[in-house]
Amino acid sequence: MSKRTITTKNHFDGSTTVPVTMPTDVWAKLAVVADRADARVADVIADAIRGLVYVGRPATFTEAQRRALDAVAGGWDDWTIAEQLGVPLRMVAQWRHEAGMKPCPPGRGHGQI
Repeated sequence: MSKRTITTKNHFDGSTTVPVTMPTDVWAKLAVVADRADARVADVIADAIRGLVYVGRPATFTEAQRRALDAVAGGWDDWTIAEQLGVPLRMVAQWRHEAGMKPCPPGRGHGQI
């Protein structure tokens, strides 16, 4: 099995780089996800890891997805939803896109997320 290695830089403070090695078929699947989110594979990996370790996030991603889509329907923008739910911005955008919903302009949300 062939492997692929990337080195990512910490996006928070720029001080940490981490080599990541994975099978090529996994890389290919991540490349598809990244392409759909208009992102880099390294960003998709970093977002996934942040989603696993972020303190205070909803108990499950299905719960977060439901709350995110309800918030989009209420007029909230992706950035505000991601911040309040503690999930990566790209994940909110992907859920919204998969649900066939258009992005909302910032500052138009009403109600509780």
